[in-house]
Amino acid sequence: MSIKDELKEEIGWFKVWLGISVAAGFGMISWFVSNYKTAELLWLWLDVLGIVSSIVIIFITNKKAIKNIKALRDLD
Repeated sequence: MSIKDELKEEIGWFKVWLGISVAAGFGMISWFVSNYKTAELLWLWLDVLGIVSSIVIIFITNKKAIKNIKALRDLD
């Protein structure tokens, strides 16, 4: 497998994980909006922690994907 093919495959995996992270983040945000009045404080803080974690994962994954896209462009 060539380096170009490996970069394309890695970019594909980053797209998968980016989509999962975005979906999970939106799910946690919607749960928070729906339950902030009735949920226990512990669950709210855990949800906020999950939202922040998913945002960090989104930024890291996006940065790595962009790095690979630039590397792929430089190969051509």
